[in-house]
Amino acid sequence: MNVLSLISILLFLIYLQAGVYVLYKSVNSKQNILFFLLSICFSVWSFAYIFVYSAQTASAASAWDSAASLGYTLFPAFMVGFNMSIGKPAFSAKWQNSVFVVMLAGGVFFFLAAILGYWKAIEVYKGAWAWHFVHDPNNIYYYLFYVYIGLAASISFLLLIKWRLQISDALEKRQFNIYFYPLLLFVIVGVLFDIVFPAMQIDTLPNMAHISSLPWIGGITFAMIRYRLLSNNVNSLASDNIIKHIKEIVIFIDTNHEITRTNVFTEKLLAGSSKNIVGKEIEEFFENRTLLVGYLKRANEKGQIGPMVLSMKDLSANMIETSLYFIAIYDRFEDLHGYIIYGHDNREAINLHKEIFVREHAEKNLRAISEVLEIRVKERTAELTNSYKELQVKMTERMRVEEHIKADIAEKEVLINEIHTRVKNNMNIIISLITANDKENLTPAASRKFKELARRVKSLLLVHNNLYLSISYSDVDFGSYIRSLSEELLDFYKRKGKVEIRYEVSDVFLDVDYAIPMGLIVNELLSNALQHAFSDYYLRKYKDEKHIIHVTYTLKGNHYEITVSDNGKGLPKDFDISELTTNGLPLTEILVNDQINGHMEVLSSTDGSMFKITFYADK
Repeated sequence: MNVLSLISILLFLIYLQAGVYVLYKSVNSKQNILFFLLSICFSVWSFAYIFVYSAQTASAASAWDSAASLGYTLFPAFMVGFNMSIGKPAFSAKWQNSVFVVMLAGGVFFFLAAILGYWKAIEVYKGAWAWHFVHDPNNIYYYLFYVYIGLAASISFLLLIKWRLQISDALEKRQFNIYFYPLLLFVIVGVLFDIVFPAMQIDTLPNMAHISSLPWIGGITFAMIRYRLLSNNVNSLASDNIIKHIKEIVIFIDTNHEITRTNVFTEKLLAGSSKNIVGKEIEEFFENRTLLVGYLKRANEKGQIGPMVLSMKDLSANMIETSLYFIAIYDRFEDLHGYIIYGHDNREAINLHKEIFVREHAEKNLRAISEVLEIRVKERTAELTNSYKELQVKMTERMRVEEHIKADIAEKEVLINEIHTRVKNNMNIIISLITANDKENLTPAASRKFKELARRVKSLLLVHNNLYLSISYSDVDFGSYIRSLSEELLDFYKRKGKVEIRYEVSDVFLDVDYAIPMGLIVNELLSNALQHAFSDYYLRKYKDEKHIIHVTYTLKGNHYEITVSDNGKGLPKDFDISELTTNGLPLTEILVNDQINGHMEVLSSTDGSMFKITFYADK
């Protein structure tokens, strides 16, 4: 028996003891069961290689290597299963079970293939240290086995990487490091001894993959016993969430008094994070270290003590008054594993007691003040009663006055309506008189003058109609007025269907003092466009074109702007309002200058003409 056989005996015992010990800690834990099966695989592998290393013949070495296949064909399945059981679940339970079953079926398949000799070594020879097995690289079973190994390693590393990305707690990071790097070492050594060295025909080194797994299995055992390696069972996750989010002090320490875990509340209380708290001695966070150590000893003797009032210190040396329980943690073998320090911040309670004292003192003063206030309230109530009676009398008088005012307003509204009615009636009489005179034997020019005069009076009548229909008797809806006036003028000049009037008018009301002259102005400008810009001759000559008058009415800032433009024949080149012999446009200029204090701008071209009027309304 050589040195490698002795090492294999030692590894067999270590793997077997680790698996049994972890399983005995919790026989119902799925994680512990998977680790036990994983340890058994390495135990069988190590046990078989005791005889592989010490075999005297190639056939004996080959037979024991086939026996070892039970370990090295099945361990990948249990490795994947164990990796899925730690950290946060990467897949649903259904998918995890499916992956594990497929991997386990693959392991059983390759074990049977090895036992039946489907991928038996084509050559077995004695090297410097041990027997070496040369396999046919073209053997499909040999090739598929390493695909199976690679798949198991890939799944394992993907699960571990996903776990690492979800980690924020320092203790969990420490567990990950203890688990991950030994596994990485095991995989690298396995690749070297099973693939790289055989491909390079290096036969001085024996196959030691089962030996290189010792740090990994040892790391898992240490993490599970020392830290109870993170599990995804419901009870464990619930406990972790309770500890993490509970609004109380929770500190886990080991037997050397080093902090191994805290919760979020404790980290905030100590003004730090898990990174700069975990790993420190618990004595650093207490003012009286001797008293703290004494409490820990008493907890070890009695199992639990508390509550104890102690002063803690945060990382900035600020004092924190606390009330704490000390609980010793034992396993089923009564071995001490550490302590839990649990309690709450007393500062709020202390402040509450002070506040209660202050409030009691204040209540005494308030009772004394209350008696004085009660007397004053009675006096004030009597005063208010008298004031209320006086107020009722005044309110009655005020309501009577308001009713009188409402009656006056109603009477005035009736009078205003009557005035408007009479104005309209008078204007209709004036229009009738003008129309009657027009029926006499007059020259065409005189008849036209009478008709223009009647039309101007109608424009004033239209202003009064809009004023009568408005809510206020002093403002006119001038936009509506422009539309109504335009429709009447289209009928008057017989331009309906021949000339289109487009509007761009706002809903701005205009004071009646401005609406009356502006009504006459818009009447003259629209009449001028319908009568002259689109004369009967012009309409016959250009009957296939569109004839448009564009009217705008807007309030810009503090001034009003009205434009009347057309695409008719335009004004003469030598056009001058002051030299006109007709009354229309000169009347418009007079009304703009004298009545509304505005400004009129006249533009003309071959494409038509535009009249723009700007004025300020100070009412």
